[in-house]
Amino acid sequence: MIFQVSLTKYVRKPYQPKLNQVKSYIRQSLVKKFNALNIDVVIVSAEVSRELNLKYRGRDYPTNVISLEDRSTREEFNILQGELILCDEIIVDEAKIITNIEAHYAHMMVHGVLHLQGFDHIQDGDALQMEDLEVQILKKLGFDNPY
Repeated sequence: MIFQVSLTKYVRKPYQPKLNQVKSYIRQSLVKKFNALNIDVVIVSAEVSRELNLKYRGRDYPTNVISLEDRSTREEFNILQGELILCDEIIVDEAKIITNIEAHYAHMMVHGVLHLQGFDHIQDGDALQMEDLEVQILKKLGFDNPY
C-alpha cells in the first residue's frame, strides 16, 4: 500500500506529536484495507479552527478535530485521502480535563482517521461502535481508555 502522510504545524509547541508518531497513529487507525493512503495532518489555532468549522460544518466555534475526506477516491478507487485539522488550543484544554496532551492528540487523530474511513457517531449505535474502535486502537498504541 502507498502510505503518504504530511504534518504541517501552523501552531508549534514542543508537546505536539512528531511525524513518526502521527504516521503510527494513522497506521493503527486503519480498520479497512486501502490501495493507497494520502492524509495531510494540520495543527491550527482556535481562530483558524473556528473559521474552518464554520465553513465546512456550519458551526461557529473551534473544535478539536475536523476530518475532511475526499469520499470519491475512497468509494471509486479504494484510496483514503483527506485532511485532519487539529486545534492545538482545544486539544490542550480538553487534555487538562480528560487525560494528558499526548494521549489526547493520539485520540483525536484516531477519531479523525475513523471519520475519514466513513465511521460516524450520529446514531447511538454508530457512536458506540466508533468509541469501541477508538478504545481498541488506543490500547494498541499504549494509551488508556479515554472514555
